[in-house]
Amino acid sequence: MAIATALLGFTVFFAWNSTLADPFVQSLLPVSPTHTITALNILSHVAVFVLQVLVSNVFEALRWAFASSEQGISAFGFMSMSRATNLLGVLYLLPFNSGSTEFWTSHRLWGVQRYNPV
Repeated sequence: MAIATALLGFTVFFAWNSTLADPFVQSLLPVSPTHTITALNILSHVAVFVLQVLVSNVFEALRWAFASSEQGISAFGFMSMSRATNLLGVLYLLPFNSGSTEFWTSHRLWGVQRYNPV
């Protein structure tokens, strides 16, 4: 989490510093604007990838914490939070009833949170 936070913070600072007329850290600026855009593009892609891995690991830890709890978790919830279940599988699980009638305590909450429209 610290790596993701530091990388995201550096990416934002680099982008902000690059747009200033008188940059705070002149040594961060590449020689040409095309190099600046390339560096910003690479930094943003790496930051998004690290954040995706972080979110995936949090869902995995949450899934096993729920499964290990005394109350347990339904099979639908366990499958909808699994990284092995793709988006189509999560969408397939949403209409099924897992025994809980409340939306916020069922597998639907975790399945909807995994949905990424991009």
